[in-house]
Formats: sequence, C-alpha cells, structure tokens
Amino acid sequence: MKKEKVMKKIFSLLLIVGMIGFIACGPSSKERQAKGKAKADSNAMVNKIRDSLANIETMKMITAKQWTDLMFSYIEQSEMKKMDKKEMDKLATPLKAKQDSLRALLSPEQIKELDAYFQIKGNEMIARLVKNKK
Repeated sequence: MKKEKVMKKIFSLLLIVGMIGFIACGPSSKERQAKGKAKADSNAMVNKIRDSLANIETMKMITAKQWTDLMFSYIEQSEMKKMDKKEMDKLATPLKAKQDSLRALLSPEQIKELDAYFQIKGNEMIARLVKNKK
C-alpha cells in the first residue's frame, strides 16, 4: 500500500513536471525571430504593392492630363489657323479614343479631378484665343 502511495506521488510529480516542461517548451528564439521576420517581410511586400498601385493611379492621371493638354493644343492651333481642321482631326481623334479608354479605368474621384482639369485648361485656351484675336 505504501508503494502505491509513493508511486502515485511520483507519477503525479512526473505528470506535473511534464506539463510544466511542455508549457515551457514553446518556440525557440530562432523560431520566434524567423516568424517575426516573415511577418515583417510580408508587411513590406504589402506596402510595396500598395505603393505600386498608387504609382499606377498617379501615372494614369498624369497621362490623362497630358493627353488633355495635347488635345487643347491641337484645337488651339486649329483655331489660330496654324493647323487645318483635317490635320487636327487626324491627330485628335485617336488621342480622344485613347483618353476615353483610359477614362474607363479611372475612379469616380479621378474622373471628377480630370473633368475639373479639363475645364480649367479649356478656359485657359479660350482666354488665349480671345486675347490673340484682339
């Protein structure tokens, strides 16, 4: 009977020690560092992708604004008789089609921004034409 009590105590003690050992044996510092590095690398990749997407959106707007400037240049040259209407149409028509296809890729906010830019540039062109005709 005493042996059984002693065996129970030893077994209980070993069970407790085993549980403490199991709990204490978490990932090693190398494993924790590797996991932290993987998470940091993942975050860096997400940030690079986010930056790349922002750059693409910025480039779309720059391109659309440049095409707007070019179209107004053609119209202005035609109005000032530096270019005939047929030549202007030949240059402006494909540009207008490109601009329309690019516009389909823009967000509603970007379209609003581009429309405001278009309005400003149109007003500037008209002001130059009126000034030039005086």
